[in-house]
Amino acid sequence: MLKIPLGRFGRGNCERGFTLLELLVVLFLVSLVVGVSATRFSAGSDSAELRSEARKLVALLRQTRAAAVSESLTLGIAPGPKSNAYQLQPGDREVGLPEGMTLNVDPANRDVAATGPEIFFYPDGSSNGGTLTLSSEYGSWQLEVNWLTGEVAIVEQ
Repeated sequence: MLKIPLGRFGRGNCERGFTLLELLVVLFLVSLVVGVSATRFSAGSDSAELRSEARKLVALLRQTRAAAVSESLTLGIAPGPKSNAYQLQPGDREVGLPEGMTLNVDPANRDVAATGPEIFFYPDGSSNGGTLTLSSEYGSWQLEVNWLTGEVAIVEQ
């Protein structure tokens, strides 16, 4: 039987494991990747919260229009006394926005809005029209209300 010498890397001389320096470098790189990805995900969740609030506001506007038609009333929405809230008209029920978000209402027909910037929905389904801008430090979303049809559309800005 022929025996081949294993030399330096034989079973008896094999060194296994990592040096302390190699372990520290790997731990540093892993912590760097985790830190960078965590900040990216937190910014993404804040912009997702803004998008979610914009969709809630669209749903509320559509619901307000439907209520105006079904109840034969003129209903509306206006900015609240605080910058991060809005009110449903009539009744002045206030709806708060998350911290750091603001709502700006810009009616298309300023003659109709006697008490301030409001968007109205009429019993026939039409509206005075206008633009609502929901914004935060992570961006803003525009909601447009068609004056003729009362249709609400969402547009990212």
